[in-house]
Amino acid sequence: MMDIEPMESCADPLDQASKRELQQIEAVLADRRAALAHREAPDEDDAGRYCLDCAETIDPKRVAAVDAVRCVACATVRERQAGRKWGKGGALHFVEEQEYGGR
Repeated sequence: MMDIEPMESCADPLDQASKRELQQIEAVLADRRAALAHREAPDEDDAGRYCLDCAETIDPKRVAAVDAVRCVACATVRERQAGRKWGKGGALHFVEEQEYGGR
């Protein structure tokens, strides 16, 4: 559970709720920043950046566009295994397991 600082005395319950919500959001953001800080760094040299999964060179245009650490094929496999799919307009949505063979 998240550690939440004690509320200073607020007469309005909506102010208390707003402050509590902001504290919770800040705690979640701090957790995500910490997780990103421990993310595996990409392997790079003069030839380019290499995929973290298959070690093939990633297209420099892809690296420049999305700061990719995985090639298209490996990123697609990971998204499918996670049950996510990019929809029209780049919107990310969750899909049913049957769509990918019930994995």
